[in-house]
Amino acid sequence: DLQGRVIASRDFTYSSNGVDDTNGHGTHTAATVAGNGHESNGKWVGVAPNSDLIIGKVLGNNGGGSTLGILNGMVWAVMTEQADIVNMSLGGTATACNGPLVDMVEALSEQALFVISAGNSFTRETIGSPGCAPSALTVGAIDRDGNTAPFSSRGPSPDGHSAKPDITSQGVAVVAAASGGLGDTAYRVYSGTSMSAPHVAGGAAIVMQARQDLTPQQVKEVLTSSVTVTDSHVLEQGAGPMDINRAIDQVIIAPPNRELGYFGFEENNAFTETAVTLRNISNRDITLKLKLDLIGEDGKTQLPATLAGLDTKSITIPANGDAEVPM
Repeated sequence: DLQGRVIASRDFTYSSNGVDDTNGHGTHTAATVAGNGHESNGKWVGVAPNSDLIIGKVLGNNGGGSTLGILNGMVWAVMTEQADIVNMSLGGTATACNGPLVDMVEALSEQALFVISAGNSFTRETIGSPGCAPSALTVGAIDRDGNTAPFSSRGPSPDGHSAKPDITSQGVAVVAAASGGLGDTAYRVYSGTSMSAPHVAGGAAIVMQARQDLTPQQVKEVLTSSVTVTDSHVLEQGAGPMDINRAIDQVIIAPPNRELGYFGFEENNAFTETAVTLRNISNRDITLKLKLDLIGEDGKTQLPATLAGLDTKSITIPANGDAEVPM
């Protein structure tokens, strides 16, 4: 299913079998991006089957890897092979969002978009590292009905202030190529945010091909600004489920999951003023009518309008310009 798609590969794990995948995890994620569905007569095709794949093996045959190996793989992919998108279906637990992996994501994010799994720890404040990195497009998992997968890590990031994940996609019972499989054994069914991340990486590849003027961070904002509408909690699904069709045409974008105010435990009457920046990446002025929904922690309760509000009911965003929405 991956024949002809791999244009470069390198092993960073010092495995005796080199880049060959005896674990199956890497093959499954790669085929989710760019598998051609050959062994299923086109049924189990990847999201972006015409993508070129650069394979950096940074997890060994037992599924584990070293920080040094992962760092070297990241640098090789972006600086040597000029990868546009780096899918990282990996991560570890973190009590703070810092360290060399997070720093490397931030250092390379102007050159490439890093799409990273949120993690599979199922409870609040368990977003892994380097998925917690601010510039990463961090991906949670949903099922085919749009429900948050029970295992999908919830936000916020370990710092307590970054919502995360940024977006979600399919991560439950995902069918993709099995390493070395043929015929009846050609495919495997896996679940995890490792499976949802390559769906979004494939979506990012389609958007990048269609809109080659966008920077990696603009692609991130296009994807998070064009999601399917959802009532799910922002700390479960971020902006919501990816919608590639909408992303192709999305022209109003904004950074996802902003923290607009922070109030200490005893600040009963505190007040803050802030703004949300909307960017218009089209060649025409666009006027929007604005509406603010205030939803409680349970994801259902409508909160009183006196809690927060907008200072304007409509706004015009100039062509290729920004506008501030005061709050």
